[in-house]
Amino acid sequence: MEKLLQKAVAMQGLIKRSLPVGPLHKWVEQHSIAHELADSVSELLPCVIPVHVPETSSTPDVGHTFRTVAWNVDRGKKTDEIIAELQTHPDLKDTDFLLLTETDWGMARSGNRDVTGDIARALGMYGWFAPSYLNLTTGHGAERAKGGENKYGLHGNSILSRYPLENLRVVKLKNATDKFRSIEVRLGQQTVLMGDFKCANQTLSLACIHLDAYSSQRQRANQLRTVLEALPSNHAVLIGGDFNTSTYNAKHSFYTGLGLIYKTLFFGPARIMRNHYLHPYKRFDKPVFQELERFGYNYRDCNEMGVGTFDIVLGDDNMRSMASDKFPRIVEKYVEWAIGLNGGACSTRLDWFAARHIQPKTSKVVRLTDGTSNHIKKRLSDHHPIALQFQL
Repeated sequence: MEKLLQKAVAMQGLIKRSLPVGPLHKWVEQHSIAHELADSVSELLPCVIPVHVPETSSTPDVGHTFRTVAWNVDRGKKTDEIIAELQTHPDLKDTDFLLLTETDWGMARSGNRDVTGDIARALGMYGWFAPSYLNLTTGHGAERAKGGENKYGLHGNSILSRYPLENLRVVKLKNATDKFRSIEVRLGQQTVLMGDFKCANQTLSLACIHLDAYSSQRQRANQLRTVLEALPSNHAVLIGGDFNTSTYNAKHSFYTGLGLIYKTLFFGPARIMRNHYLHPYKRFDKPVFQELERFGYNYRDCNEMGVGTFDIVLGDDNMRSMASDKFPRIVEKYVEWAIGLNGGACSTRLDWFAARHIQPKTSKVVRLTDGTSNHIKKRLSDHHPIALQFQL
């Protein structure tokens, strides 16, 4: 861990001192010290960093109903408010396991905080962080405009637990797009954090997953297959996180545009928003869910079906600025027009649980905001958390 943090600080400092002109990725390739640091960081990134060990831990009773929350916390830009909800909200508090995606460590956009460690300490939980990327910029969209300097520039996924976990490990996913040559210049690749919880005579394997946003449906399915193949067949398993089941081939704006045209001509915006954005398993992201079924995973009983976890709201300047990094203005105008027909907002289902050899009890999308203009002002993340109660 220390070596990675040292290299990360060195890289951020070198960028600050050198003030590169032109494409940042070309500067890294041509600058001998930066190139050497980039190679070192890339080798060190696939790792698990324990960020907090509580002074005391507990053991669940036989027949205990476990509470689990999966939440894309949007880098942890509102970490204090997120902690408050996790401490007080009836559907989020007293959680046994937290699977958090998009957690920063030392990024200017989130106050250079150790987001995972801060949440784990506040909740008195064990915490592990798996960095996926070293970000050489301060982010994309409005994040860049915010300014500031990264301390480390690390970004990844996390697991928090009331109980000790064993065999913490990461599984690397093949990048769907070139992260190094994008607007948000990053070293690394998406990683899935896994850990094993032993309870009585059973072992539960947990997996915190984040599939690539800018990917095709087939790429998302392939990434998921990599995860499923890495999980032990003789364990109970719970997978949770952001599957990015947008129903689109988002690998390139051209393909996204074609998808928008196709859906408009053959289905119409209202039908797509009602029948497909909230039910991606029906058609457009079916390959992802077919992989789950092929490996014997249950997702239907582990999720509140037909409820969105990611809201798109007219007037959301932050979302517009992030979209402008990837998509031409004509795509943005179309989306605004279509959402306007739907009352100015629509919701999509990106976040999921999937399980094997457990007994799901209740599941819920915990909608902390109402998906209107108030949503923009009050939201703690661009995703709603999902909650699941289950027994082994």
